[in-house]
Amino acid sequence: MDDAKPAVGIELVVYLGSILFFYSAHVGFEAIMHVLPYMADAQGGEFHKLKLIQRHEYITRQVASLHSLIAAAFAIYGTLWRCNVLTDDRCLAVPLRAQTYLILLSSGFCTYDLVMCLVKLKYSVRVR
Repeated sequence: MDDAKPAVGIELVVYLGSILFFYSAHVGFEAIMHVLPYMADAQGGEFHKLKLIQRHEYITRQVASLHSLIAAAFAIYGTLWRCNVLTDDRCLAVPLRAQTYLILLSSGFCTYDLVMCLVKLKYSVRVR
């Protein structure tokens, strides 16, 4: 079992790198939608008829799908293959690197999504 705790510098790099990765994925998906309009959707380019905010919302959902695939792979690897939490209670007490990286990756995605919601999608917080 690999229960060595990574250095704080590595954790910061993984966190910031995941934010950069998800933003790069956003830019990449956006480029694909503009360069290859026939890939935009099966209905003949409906993506280009959307308002700008709706386009960004569509793309952030694609990035969320990418995050879910990566997070599911990390979770399966960290909880079943690397250390089976169903049979070993120590796995729950001592997190593995893969589990730590999964938390950092998901935290980076949440930060990316928060910034996209506030900046690109123009969401606001109103307290009544």
